[in-house]
Amino acid sequence: MRRLKVSGHLTSGTAFIELSDVKVPVSNLIGQEGQGMKYIMTNFNHERLTIAIGVTRQARVALSAAFEYCLQRKAFGKVLMEQAVVRYRLAKAGALLESQWAWVEQFVYQMTKMKKEEADVELGGLTAMAKAQAGIVLDECARCAVILFGGNGFTTTGRGEIAERIYRDVPGARIPGGSEDVMLDLAVRQLVNELHQPDQAHGATGRSSKL
Repeated sequence: MRRLKVSGHLTSGTAFIELSDVKVPVSNLIGQEGQGMKYIMTNFNHERLTIAIGVTRQARVALSAAFEYCLQRKAFGKVLMEQAVVRYRLAKAGALLESQWAWVEQFVYQMTKMKKEEADVELGGLTAMAKAQAGIVLDECARCAVILFGGNGFTTTGRGEIAERIYRDVPGARIPGGSEDVMLDLAVRQLVNELHQPDQAHGATGRSSKL
């Protein structure tokens, strides 16, 4: 095993693991042989939702830090928050953030109320989309924070250190758990599959779109 150095998420322990001539006792087998990938896939919804929750929280931390800084930092004789362009940036990023958080809460509620078999079908594609959108929102909020911190947002120490660090974590939010493009494509493909399946409850083809 050897460590892989990455630009962000330094505490994640990313590593390369090589297994050679490994024998697994029958008594250690979990589930049925050859079904490992299928078992992993059944947990994708929860994994992606967990990522979306953590990433959305990161976005809030970055934006909150920038908001607090703008209430205190003075430039050209004014507090930054008195500048219209600063308020616009915060509002634009904040609107995306609040919408994303409301969507995440909706998914958490649905997953606690729906049976897993039903949720896997009904929420699979949408959860992938929520995970992808979380990365997009983090990118916007982290970039906004770095810009508003100015030179401080470009340093790894000092007041802007948190914005700089979170901004380095953005690729780690948009790639693991399914990269952004793959997640968005999956969302639409699953919706198309759902629409092509007969609706047993109404005796007709097609389902209502949740996109």
